[in-house]
Amino acid sequence: MVLLIMNENDIGNFLDMAKAKITEAIEVLEEAKLLFNNQRYLGTANRLYYSIFKAISAVHNLDGNKFKSHKDALGQFNKLYIHTDIFPKEFADKMYKIQEARHKADYGARPKLKKEILEEYLAFTTKFVHTLKEYCNNKLQPSFEQFQNLY
Repeated sequence: MVLLIMNENDIGNFLDMAKAKITEAIEVLEEAKLLFNNQRYLGTANRLYYSIFKAISAVHNLDGNKFKSHKDALGQFNKLYIHTDIFPKEFADKMYKIQEARHKADYGARPKLKKEILEEYLAFTTKFVHTLKEYCNNKLQPSFEQFQNLY
């Protein structure tokens, strides 16, 4: 389900949520790096996925959107940001592969994830999160300037 901004009071809430989510995305990415460096590959897959999910949530929040399910958030990210060429098409394929790895890690029966694949996913997630962070920073700056004029 999508929740849209309805009034000026909601704008600050969504901007605050976006800042919090992108900060969380970076923190969770750092957790993934620590787990990877300590050969904890199942945990690495989990944290990589959640880093991506939190970064996606930040972008949605900037546009006044919030989703109840991961499926909706990912699907709408594809529709609104990837299919419109705001972000590269390669992002969709990789984020879904990382989602599958997380699902396998969290729910599979004695899953094994290859170090080389996770190393590739770690590099991708780092690029993904930092790209979305830059997008948020660029979008937040004009927003703050616009709303400072209201007071």
